[in-house]
Amino acid sequence: KSGGAGTHNGMRDILAKLGWKDFPRLRIGIDQDKRIPLASYVLSTFSKEEEAVIGETLDKAVKALLLFLDEGIDAAMNLYNVRT
Repeated sequence: KSGGAGTHNGMRDILAKLGWKDFPRLRIGIDQDKRIPLASYVLSTFSKEEEAVIGETLDKAVKALLLFLDEGIDAAMNLYNVRT
């Protein structure tokens, strides 16, 4: 429902500019290749395997956002906060 920036520099900047962190946000988790630095991994292009699932992932994110808007954050969290 709210929280810190974690390792996300963009979110860290937003929180600093707003001066508060108590707002809901939609987060899409990523996998991580531990062989390379996280920043390099995040900024790299999608692999063929990732390209195969990105459409499904974005569809799921849209559905989660629509549920959040229609029924609230708790409903969206209960349905979509699962690791796959």
